[in-house]
Amino acid sequence: MAQLADLAEILTGVAPASGRGSDARFVQIRDLAAGQRDLAGGPKPTAKRASPIAAHDIIMAARAERSLAIRPDDGLLGAYVGVDLYLVRPDSNRLDPDYLAAFLNLPTTSWRFGAMAAGTNPPRIPKDAISELDVPTPQLARQRAIGQLARCIWKYRELAERRLRADLELRERYIEQAFARTG
Repeated sequence: MAQLADLAEILTGVAPASGRGSDARFVQIRDLAAGQRDLAGGPKPTAKRASPIAAHDIIMAARAERSLAIRPDDGLLGAYVGVDLYLVRPDSNRLDPDYLAAFLNLPTTSWRFGAMAAGTNPPRIPKDAISELDVPTPQLARQRAIGQLARCIWKYRELAERRLRADLELRERYIEQAFARTG
């Protein structure tokens, strides 16, 4: 086991600055759900901690009922995380990003964060709670296997949700057509 701060860089998000320019995109908590994105725009942030999202990063909600950590898809790469998010950048020599995202989303991890969260509703998970989180560190090959399994499960869930949405839309069309034929 090692503390997350020893295995990854953890950056707090930044608020989109007001003013001219929209050369930067900003991810907010609501953008973590695939297919429901409306990234905010604004000038490129000047804060030292501001770093564009890279392929091996993890985006984690700072305010949530439970832990919510995702791996960025192509639509999020290059954007900046907003104030209610953390950007976790694992050391690729020590930690597989999919493995870490799966660990951060475990119910037991969520429970730990929930116990340390404070403030308004939903409560904010302090950066120290994330930094001091003990992460099991099996060999990278084992981490990659667990990470790939988690990635398959996430993809399956995403496809199942898309199928369900399509099924519901189709059923609604059938009902609309049935009513159109009665008139």
